[in-house]
Formats: sequence, structure tokens, C-alpha cells
Amino acid sequence: MFVPFSPQRIAPAVRLGACALALITVGCSAIRFDPEPQKPGAPRVALLAGRWTGALEVEGHRISGTLLLRQEGEDLAASFTAPDLGGESSGAGTIQEDGSVQIELRYHTQCPGRVQLNGAVLDDADRLAGSLVVTDCTGRAAGAFTFVRR
Repeated sequence: MFVPFSPQRIAPAVRLGACALALITVGCSAIRFDPEPQKPGAPRVALLAGRWTGALEVEGHRISGTLLLRQEGEDLAASFTAPDLGGESSGAGTIQEDGSVQIELRYHTQCPGRVQLNGAVLDDADRLAGSLVVTDCTGRAAGAFTFVRR
């Protein structure tokens, strides 16, 4: 009489399945899924995409907030959210091979304006810092900014 699931038939199948699983696991761990390599001649810029916390300082006023950066090569898309401002500003910028960063943020409050950030990538791309210029309905003011990767 044929017994399809006898212990004598199951044990070899279990061992074979375990060996196959072990081989697949070892084989897959040897495969590396590195990001797509950069094209020859493409600039090598710091990767800044992500969430940064810090502040803008203008005329003795400190505006703490969160800077969110999205990056495609040298191009940056930015948004800055600060509870004290009651809104969000957004804009674009660039990062250069030498680590210099330029970002322009526009805000649309009762007194709309823009903030031009000019700075550098510091501390192995964990900090951004530099100078800023704010231009809005009240005029123009200079200051500084600093952000750390969160």
C-alpha cells in the first residue's frame, strides 16, 4: 500500500528543502544591491536629502524650524517649516562639488518675501551653515543659518 506522506518519504524532502533554502540565503547575501553608479564625469556632490533641524537668525531674532531637502544630483527642492512663522516656505537650490550650497525659499505671509541661503556643507555632511539675506515688504536684512541632520 502506497502512503504518500510516510515519515520515510518526508524526511529526505525536508532535508532537501532545508539545503535549498540555505543555498538561496547564502547566494542572496553575496549579491549586493548598491545604488546605481554615477556616470563617468558626473559631479560628486554631498547627499543632503532628508530632514534637518536648526534656525535662521536675522537681526537678533532666532527662528527655529525644520528644513526638508529633496535632491536629484546637484538640484535641491527645499521646504522650511517654523512654528513661529505660522507657515511653510518652499523653494529650490543647488549643491556644488566644493560643498557650497545655495537655496532660495519663498514665503507667502501677510508680508511675503524670500530668504536666500548661501552656505556650505560641514562635518561630513551632517551640518549646513552660512549667511542669509531676507527680502520682504519691510526691506532687506542679513543674518545667518545653521542646520544639523536629524
